[in-house]
Amino acid sequence: MKKIFLFFFLPLLCYGLSLSSSLTTISEPVFLATKGNPPGAEKIDFDDSSWTRLRMPTNLRTVLGEAEDYWVRLHVYVPKNHSELSALCVGFIYTSDAFYLNGTLKGDRGLYPLFSNQHDVIRFYFLYPLQKGETNILAWHIKGNFENYTGMQRFSIIIGPAHKLFWKIYSLDVISLGFLIVYSVIMMYFFLFFLRRPIEKDYLFFALFLFFLILYSLARLQIKHFVFTNYTFWKQSEFIGYYLLLPTVLLFFRQFLQRTDLFGKILVFLTLLMGIPGIIIALLKDWGLANTYNFKIYQISVFPVSILYIIGILVISAQKRKEALWLLIGFLFLPFGIVYDILVARGIISTTPIFPFVFFGFVIFFALVLANRFVQLYYELEDLNKNLEQKVHDRTRELEESNERLLQAQKQIQFELELAQRIQQSMMPTQFDSMHPVKLHGTYLPMEELGGDFYDVYKTENRYLHLIIADVSGHGVPSALIAMMAKAFINYYSEHNPHPASVVSSVNNDLCRQLNDVENYLTLFYAVVDTATNTLSYVNAGHVTIFLLKQNGEIKKLPAQTPFLGKFENLHFSEETLSLEAGDKLILYTDGITESRNENNTLFGEGHLMDILSLHSTLSPEELTSLILNELDKFRGNVPYGDDITLLVVEFPAEAKEIIHQEDIGKLYEKALINYKNKHLEEAEKLLTILLNQHAMSPEDTYRISILAGNLASQLNKWQDAYTYWKKALDIHPENEKLRANVLALEKRLDKKP
Repeated sequence: MKKIFLFFFLPLLCYGLSLSSSLTTISEPVFLATKGNPPGAEKIDFDDSSWTRLRMPTNLRTVLGEAEDYWVRLHVYVPKNHSELSALCVGFIYTSDAFYLNGTLKGDRGLYPLFSNQHDVIRFYFLYPLQKGETNILAWHIKGNFENYTGMQRFSIIIGPAHKLFWKIYSLDVISLGFLIVYSVIMMYFFLFFLRRPIEKDYLFFALFLFFLILYSLARLQIKHFVFTNYTFWKQSEFIGYYLLLPTVLLFFRQFLQRTDLFGKILVFLTLLMGIPGIIIALLKDWGLANTYNFKIYQISVFPVSILYIIGILVISAQKRKEALWLLIGFLFLPFGIVYDILVARGIISTTPIFPFVFFGFVIFFALVLANRFVQLYYELEDLNKNLEQKVHDRTRELEESNERLLQAQKQIQFELELAQRIQQSMMPTQFDSMHPVKLHGTYLPMEELGGDFYDVYKTENRYLHLIIADVSGHGVPSALIAMMAKAFINYYSEHNPHPASVVSSVNNDLCRQLNDVENYLTLFYAVVDTATNTLSYVNAGHVTIFLLKQNGEIKKLPAQTPFLGKFENLHFSEETLSLEAGDKLILYTDGITESRNENNTLFGEGHLMDILSLHSTLSPEELTSLILNELDKFRGNVPYGDDITLLVVEFPAEAKEIIHQEDIGKLYEKALINYKNKHLEEAEKLLTILLNQHAMSPEDTYRISILAGNLASQLNKWQDAYTYWKKALDIHPENEKLRANVLALEKRLDKKP
């Protein structure tokens, strides 16, 4: 990059600084001027002795006063030995003019009288034929004004050999035209590169920047008027290119430096927004307003902010990226070129403007930085190709080693899954001898190594039989972990609580806290059988309909009453209670059975299952389980299971009451007394019913239990039961006068004769 800078950019800069004129200007030429349009003012013999003498350039409106027309004449003596083709340059004339040489119309640079307001077109006239050895008359008919200025402006008056004068005036334009050709080649290169690699958007923005730069620069060249003289077209092209330059260069730098800051986005938007009025004004051809908007609004607002922003992001990025440092160096030459040309324009430095050379170096510099990235990529690809075979060998070996490690890891995972499967299945009871006289049989078939279904059967307080079946959404390890978590929660809360609704509510709240960030949920059927009262209390939380199968084939449905668990805290779960009869069977299952499909995509369905149960209601739990699974296999055919399969069949005996040991009578009595005092009358009544059905109690136990049962019955307004219990207690202790008074009062109420 240093070599390119030293051998290419610096010579161009030095060449621009060295350009100077080998021609001398007319030494203080004296012009004669008048306002108005006198007839014959262009002719040699016209008497201009009364005209005002003045020097150019100057504002005729200020010197002569306002008018529609002005005439300016210059007397030039040409020696007899003059032989070269001569030309004249007077710079800009505001705004339109017709030039006459010795009475003949010669000037077409001002396009007068076809167009007006050609204020920034250099007037270059070929002086032919000249009258040798005589005074020649150069005359201008000037019309119009630009920003209250009429007359020659900015440049000195130069007369000399045509070819030298042409090079003096237009050499920079010719060189700039060569630069524009180079810009066009670079633009096409980066645009085509972007089409091949659309991901490189900085190449696109650089190509767009060059396009608008070419449009703007071409419209600024003076030699364009020798080819195409449509002034309006060139001015509109100039403003369109000018106002789109800044947004595209901002987009280029932001994309190249990968900037995403909000300020930069806003700045790009503002430059586009501020450019729209300028383009509209140009299209309306109001050049005075366009000039005012540019210099007094656009250039003092977004221009300096954009330049500072670009320098800022280049400085920040240069600390990490070498490319950004080179771009910063190249970019800093632009302010230098701008300041230098301002000094030239104001006459402080008497050389040719160097900004085209500076800008050319700037564009080439940036193009080389971008191209360097492509070259580096090419070298990397070449190096990759040289070492491709070795790299392929190394990658193959690494892949084989990785596959081996992956295989070992897969074996370890498979071993751990199988171990987890055995642990999971061991937590589901398969031996039910301890549940006698209740008969049970359960089956669990996971679709994968681990599943989300589970069932459980256990007793508490030697009285309550707990029956659980659940289904966690999803499959695999997450569902299995949630299932085991739920099973542990249910076991914990049910240890001393025989009420399903209360247990399920506590379990749901715990699951909601644990499953806050996961999508899984749990459906549950949880039942508690009171073996003392032969009743079943249950909660169906979002689970499939459970069936209570009678011996005669009749089926009672136990559908879901509440939503599933694990998503909504503080839900109210309704609890249902029903009496069990001899030979009743409870069929607990998951939706893997009813939602199984065959080759015709038909569901096995709840109705199919009910038909099997109704036709085989007398089978034992084990036989019924085997029959259901066989029927399911026949139905599925070759279609694999789509979900876990879980089935639990429970058969209740004719008599479910149990004998309570003597040492437990006192505990049950204390528990009944506590429930009575705490107004849990229904629970106290259940416990007392169990105690009163025992035959091996001492008289004292019978006495105190009968008194408590009578008190409970009176609270419930069951006067007949209260009379029976108190009468039984009075027979044991007839000396209890208070008890006797209660019995007598009930005899009157019930109209019983003593």
